[in-house]
Amino acid sequence: MKNKFLWVLLPSLTFACSGPPRTLSSPIKDLVKRTEHIVLATVQWDEAPLNNFFHLFTFEVDSNLKGEMSGEFTLYGHLAKDDENISDEYAILPGGCKAYGNFKTGETYLIFLGKYSHVKSFQRVKDDNDTWVSNIKELIRKDDGIGVFYESQAYRRKCSSCHGFDALGKEKDKRLMGPKLLGKSADYIFEKLMDFKTGREENIIMKGLLKKLTEEELRGFADEIGGFSAH
Repeated sequence: MKNKFLWVLLPSLTFACSGPPRTLSSPIKDLVKRTEHIVLATVQWDEAPLNNFFHLFTFEVDSNLKGEMSGEFTLYGHLAKDDENISDEYAILPGGCKAYGNFKTGETYLIFLGKYSHVKSFQRVKDDNDTWVSNIKELIRKDDGIGVFYESQAYRRKCSSCHGFDALGKEKDKRLMGPKLLGKSADYIFEKLMDFKTGREENIIMKGLLKKLTEEELRGFADEIGGFSAH
């Protein structure tokens, strides 16, 4: 008989917290360290919705990245819509106490099964060679966790393909198009972004990426990237 685990209690629409807990968006290295089981798992089916929002999803474990478990487990979550993309991986209900995954039958996810909820606990992946999977494996392997950070969806969308998931300018020892950003100050990054946006420094790719962004948005990128070295 297959092992079956229920990792999430029945959701309630009564919330005890007044705002999002720190653990909801803490650095990924902290999430990895405190999570007992990290698995690749595929949704087998879902059951009728609860409270007009939640479904109960049954997963089959494909492989273990951290810890050992097998068979099936269940999670409450939201049924992903057909037009939802890779950036729509979780939902947070009013009160902001807990993140729930957006799941779809037949899709595979990198799941963090632990005590605390996190917005990155339910990432949809293509296979075990997915970039997100590779970086989590590397973080598990490294005791100090250097080189992996909590990055925003905006950074992943606009920056990571050229500068790397961890801003080192390379992936798996292969040089990428963009330079290393890790260790640069927020002020330096902001100045460079403004130079590209205004044309003071010529770079067609960067100018195209930045032309519709405001100074406030550029400052947000700069502050995020400048803070990578602090993790």
